[in-house]
This record gives sequence, structure tokens and C-alpha cells, in this order.
Amino acid sequence: MCSRDARTKQLRQLLEKVQNMSQSIEVLDRRTQRDLQYVERMENQMKGLESKFKQVEETHRQHQARQFK
Repeated sequence: MCSRDARTKQLRQLLEKVQNMSQSIEVLDRRTQRDLQYVERMENQMKGLESKFKQVEETHRQHQARQFK
């Protein structure tokens, strides 16, 4: 009987550890998703800024070309 109680206790502890790990994995998954969304938003903003920068650069070149004519 004693070994059965010890085994039950071990199984309970193991189940608790598995549940804790599952919760930790869920938290990490949510954080990863949030971080990925942030990176995707930043990537889009960077592309927009790069496009605006190229426009400004081109406009600047055109103005310089007009001045030297």
C-alpha cells in the first residue's frame, strides 16, 4: 500500500510539472506572437520610411539638376 501511495504522489507531482510547463509554453507562445506582430508592424513602417526617403532623395536630385541647367 505504501509504494502505491508514493507512486500516486509521484504521478501527481509529475502532472503538476507538466501543467506548469504547458502554461509556460502558452505564455511564451503569446509573447512570441505579440513580438512577431510588433516586428511585422515595424517592418511595414520601415518600408514606408524607406519609400519616403527615396522620394525626398529623388526630389532633391531633380532640384539640383534644375539649378545646374
